[in-house]
Amino acid sequence: MRRAALLLLLAAPASAQAPDDEPTKHRRDFLVPAIEAGIIDFGLASFNNLVTRQDWAQISGSTVLANLSPASWTFDVDYLFTNQFGHAVLGAASMSAARSAGLGFWWAALYPFLNSLVWEVAFERDAPSINDQIVTPLAGAFFGEALYRITMLVWDQRPAWLGRTLASVLTPPAALNELLFDGQLRPTDVPPAPPFEARLTAGLSTDVPRGLAAHLAGNLVYGLPVGRHGRYEVPFSWFEARGALTVGERPITGDLVVQGLLVGADALRPGAHGLVGLVGVYDYVARGGPQVSSVSVGPGATGVVQLGELRLRGTAVVSGIAFAGIGEVDPQTNAGRPYHIGPGIHGGLDVGLEHPRFGLLSVGLHEWLVFGQAYAPPAGTESVTAASATALARIGPGLAAGLEADLAFRRARLVGLPDVDQQRVQLRVVVSYLFGTEAAGWRR
Repeated sequence: MRRAALLLLLAAPASAQAPDDEPTKHRRDFLVPAIEAGIIDFGLASFNNLVTRQDWAQISGSTVLANLSPASWTFDVDYLFTNQFGHAVLGAASMSAARSAGLGFWWAALYPFLNSLVWEVAFERDAPSINDQIVTPLAGAFFGEALYRITMLVWDQRPAWLGRTLASVLTPPAALNELLFDGQLRPTDVPPAPPFEARLTAGLSTDVPRGLAAHLAGNLVYGLPVGRHGRYEVPFSWFEARGALTVGERPITGDLVVQGLLVGADALRPGAHGLVGLVGVYDYVARGGPQVSSVSVGPGATGVVQLGELRLRGTAVVSGIAFAGIGEVDPQTNAGRPYHIGPGIHGGLDVGLEHPRFGLLSVGLHEWLVFGQAYAPPAGTESVTAASATALARIGPGLAAGLEADLAFRRARLVGLPDVDQQRVQLRVVVSYLFGTEAAGWRR
């Protein structure tokens, strides 16, 4: 059965595979990810239409015809979690399916765009959403590429059952294609053993003034700037990903940040290695209190300077926000509505000082400024400033313990609405497991 499916799909007219006289040319298939995206869309729409009976899913020929009109497009204000995370996940599924079918980044990025367009027109009776058509392709491409590369990182880990189980949870379409095609469609621009370093963290958090909560987090730097190796011309050959969950008395909340190099160059100096170029950013920061989520693109740089055994690392990005939602999470419902939308500017700076035997110190500062009225009223500006600090001491091989602190400030100056000045303070006691390749000093 598996072999039959393999032959059928690879023989499809949309496929492009190596002729017999070019055995080294890798194969790719344009039809497989289209089929998989269609199955996901149809399954979600059918569930909401037939099982949950959602009003927006009660589609018909007349709703499709109405949505085909360019005049029907508008900005919606569905829950921020739905608009900024749910649509990012849907786009990421399409992106990872296309990448796992052998397509390059830019070809694959067409799939979340087209998938979103079909969904907005044909699978919802509501008016098509302009912001969804911005967020799903951009966040889907950035988030999906990072997920796909992480999936390939864990796929061949031992024991095999654990690596493949983790990969299947991260990106089911990519794991399915690996199984169906025995890795024959795996793209050649994703190295099997890239340099990386990672940190998994668990601890207790006090979210002032809400009390104690459990905290889980992960940090990954993929494609460390360790020197010239001819791979950084491929989008997301270097990226950083951070995710966190806070589980307490209120509903589970969390953060997700993905930023990666789209196009750039090595910046090498004696004792230093770095990258500069155009960076794509997707973020969803909503651990209670102020919240913001955006997709943006802009210039950025990352680098490492070796100072004896000390290592100084820094990343800076200034990007133009294509779309952002900004507001406050309701601690009772986690609804995040109402919130305000618009374009804007994002700036981020992260700096860390690491020692392989003693530990690390790091600080981060990020700012999102969103302009009102451009997409929807009210006029004015709204901003979120997030600052963080981490101090970890080595307590054993691969283990470190210490303290973390987050501060977030929201400031809104919107016409016709009361001024808002809001803050959140979070302190944590944590234990971290640190691992990576030999390029990462933690394994010395």
